[in-house]
Amino acid sequence: MIRWRTITALLLCLILVSLTACNPFGDDEETTQQLVEVARGDLIVSVSGSGNIEASREARLSFGSGGRIDRIYVEEGDQVSKGEVLAELDTDALELAKTQAEVALTQAQLARTQAQLSQQTTEYELKNIRDTKDALELTLFNAQI
Repeated sequence: MIRWRTITALLLCLILVSLTACNPFGDDEETTQQLVEVARGDLIVSVSGSGNIEASREARLSFGSGGRIDRIYVEEGDQVSKGEVLAELDTDALELAKTQAEVALTQAQLARTQAQLSQQTTEYELKNIRDTKDALELTLFNAQI
């Protein structure tokens, strides 16, 4: 009889476990499945942050003369090396000023040459006048004798 009770208890436990696993009285939950079609593409990820940025070295730059900047070859934040051309001035106004200065120099040199020629002409005329004076004085002296 103990054996019969043990077998009955085991069978009841087995039935109870089977019913619990199958859940005949539980919620009727349907499992939903989501199908996604796989496609090739770019993954866009963005990261943002905040903070303070300081330059490792700063330098004040200037041109030897004033004027308008014609072209800039670098952008802010670019690394540059010694001797690299960073920007160019618009040289049209400077070239015009240079040409005008050259013309003024040529005119001044011409005026100097004309003044020297005038001085030489005046000195030659003065010498002629002195020679004429000496000749007249000599003629006067000879006439008085």
